Amino acid sequence: MSGMALDDLDELRMPVDIGEGNAATQAPQPTPRTLEDFRRRRRLLEGLRNEDAKARLSGFIAWMDGEPSVKPIVESVEKSVPAANLLAESNQMQSPDTRSPEDVAGVGLLLMRKVATGEELWKQSLIYGIQPPYSTNNVQEMASEVLNRYIYPALDHLEFELESRVQQPVCRGEGTLADLEYVESPREPVKLGTPGGTYVHPKRIEEIASLKVSAFDFAKLLELLREINVCHEDRCYLATAALVRTVLDHVPPIFGCKTFSEVANNCGGSRSFKESMAHLDNSARKIADQHLHAQIRKSEVLPTIVQVDFSNDLDLLLSEITRILKQ
Repeated sequence: MSGMALDDLDELRMPVDIGEGNAATQAPQPTPRTLEDFRRRRRLLEGLRNEDAKARLSGFIAWMDGEPSVKPIVESVEKSVPAANLLAESNQMQSPDTRSPEDVAGVGLLLMRKVATGEELWKQSLIYGIQPPYSTNNVQEMASEVLNRYIYPALDHLEFELESRVQQPVCRGEGTLADLEYVESPREPVKLGTPGGTYVHPKRIEEIASLKVSAFDFAKLLELLREINVCHEDRCYLATAALVRTVLDHVPPIFGCKTFSEVANNCGGSRSFKESMAHLDNSARKIADQHLHAQIRKSEVLPTIVQVDFSNDLDLLLSEITRILKQ
């Protein structure tokens, strides 16, 4: 220190100008709580009704724009994708020419902002050629096409980017604060790619919610499906197994049966349907029973998503319920 002049010390004390090029490095890192909040708000958009779209999408956008660790991710996508040009080049016969996940995310974000500023969600299906593969005048079906093809994938992309920046705290050693290390903990996907990586596809929830059948009240079934998605998202696999089994116990009256074994063995339908239902009855039920009824013991191995993933068979069951009750 004796060899340094006072002017040298003053220079060391001077603040460094990081410049605009390094501004992105100053953005706060998202925390596990931020990711949890994103997912909680995202769940409000599942099975979104056209009439609710403006309010809910506006609220979601306001949160993203106001969250310091999320806003830079959104801005990065919006700056890198010429979404306005992609929409301008589309028409009623041609959907946007999106060629990458980033393109889809950019267009999805712009569609969200357009809905928030007054453009009706269902009309976007007509304006930008985002129409179902079948002819329909149903407003909700057109709105759902925009959601499933652009808006939900945009949210998936944002969640992936957000999750990749989050480090989850994991306790090591004696479990003191000093022992906390941070490791990445990505969500385990189910077999089928669904919007948001959900266990139950939002379209199935939407279909059941739209059923008008006086003989059955679907409130409990819809809540069970919602909770399955919540438990899957939060990696609560013991609860996921139990909830899937509860669905199996809940729906037999729809098929004119008392138990799900009767559904699997006696219900009409294709051979493939019967085999899938038998798989649910035999495997899903037994796995759930194992976790529900096994008492504490010297050592345990907890389930993974692979063990409790019956999403394919459950989706087939829900589609058959919709088919039967639409007749």
